Amino acid sequence: MRRDLNAAWKALSLRRPFVLSLLLATNLQALLFLLLELPQSGGEVPLGGILAVALLLASGAGLARYVPRWMNGSEGEDTASQVRAASTRSLVQRVLGAALVLLVGAYLLVLTVPQPLFPYRLSYRSFTVHSDQPLSRGVYPVLDRAQARLASSAVYDSTALHTIFLSSSYWKFALFAREHFRAFGIRSPLRGHIFISKADPERDVVVRYAEAQNERRLSGVIAHEVTHNLLQKATSGRELPRWKEEGYADYVAGESTFDYGAGVRLLAEGRSEGSSAFRYLKYRLLVEYLLEEKGVPFEEFLRIRVDPCLLEAELVRRMHAQNRAEPAEFN
Repeated sequence: MRRDLNAAWKALSLRRPFVLSLLLATNLQALLFLLLELPQSGGEVPLGGILAVALLLASGAGLARYVPRWMNGSEGEDTASQVRAASTRSLVQRVLGAALVLLVGAYLLVLTVPQPLFPYRLSYRSFTVHSDQPLSRGVYPVLDRAQARLASSAVYDSTALHTIFLSSSYWKFALFAREHFRAFGIRSPLRGHIFISKADPERDVVVRYAEAQNERRLSGVIAHEVTHNLLQKATSGRELPRWKEEGYADYVAGESTFDYGAGVRLLAEGRSEGSSAFRYLKYRLLVEYLLEEKGVPFEEFLRIRVDPCLLEAELVRRMHAQNRAEPAEFN
């Protein structure tokens, strides 16, 4: 039994530098975002920033313990030497290790149960909305519009309930979105929760962390993200091609980040624009073409395999033939 424990400790010791390095790299990215965010936040450091810096310091301190071993070439010590070295760790090192475990555990807990960070709550129709700011009556028309968009779709499920978290700052959203912090909203894979970037329900607006194409309707973003949940249920968890998934979500939302008319003109002229916003609009146009122009039933749309490049070429030929470069004519 003791031999097994020693072997397990050795395996853990050999892997610990890798884990700490991964945490260090992740939180360096978070720290960089914090530095970019501070000028826009008036110097106020939010909870997410404090947590990221704490994780950065803890993982860096833990990793620093291994530098002397690497410099002295002692990484290959035998098990007995490693056990002796472990037994002589200082109290500070033990505290840092425990702090690192607690911080990682706290972060995972926040990802799983985010409600304490969003103390204001209301339930309306199929939505439960949590916010870090008091919710006014202005949120009801937003939810009505989102519900109307969803109810008009083939994927709508009147029994489905949706949990939405509205952030008042970029940083709180980034805490949950991580590498997707520039998005308008994300769907958490853990429990299907929907997190929305900096939201203003009174104006029905969401602003994302970007210099351009950074504003959309809150109702549209909610409809878009909820559609992802409904699609997962409709496909029994089967992953759809990205152009179908994102294109249909924008199709249900009835809007895209990229200007519709400008995007249609670019596509008709055979030109492109390198942003993800244009790419999502193109996905929406392909879905719109399949469902409305070609009349493909929704169940078949989910099932059929289509090359999006060939479909795009077909759509462009159709647009040229009918001379439809304006969104009103194209619809």
